[in-house]
Amino acid sequence: MDNGRTILLDAEDVSKQIRTPAVNRLVADVAKIPEIRHEIVKHQQRIGAEGSIIAEGRDLTTIVFPNADFKFYLDASVTERAKRRLADLHAQNIDATLAAVEAEIRERDEKDTTREHSPLRTAPDAVVVDTTDKTIEEVVDLIIAHVCANEQ
Repeated sequence: MDNGRTILLDAEDVSKQIRTPAVNRLVADVAKIPEIRHEIVKHQQRIGAEGSIIAEGRDLTTIVFPNADFKFYLDASVTERAKRRLADLHAQNIDATLAAVEAEIRERDEKDTTREHSPLRTAPDAVVVDTTDKTIEEVVDLIIAHVCANEQ
């Protein structure tokens, strides 16, 4: 099991290619095109209508699934996010510096929070989880505990 890390495009594994710095720099520019966002949201909502799902993304709780039973907004400091991204890049043998990755993250955050269509926002009813000093396991445990305590 790959924990959802494998992304297929026409049966081809493109997981590594979509996580390159070149693609990452273009994501915010493509995401601000209303026609593309509309089509992506439509497909995401179709998938969600097929049954219970766990999904992550920058506008899923505000735009795509505003009526989701559970909403979590995972955040971390820019420095921590950059360290995590840098480790991913180095694991792919991609050379980068912490300063460059931090700058890219700040730029993407700025573009995502200020775009006209579907800007990045925290849903008012989302549980905000600062993951800066937490392990993946701690974050998962916190989310599971919240869901179990609040099942409807």
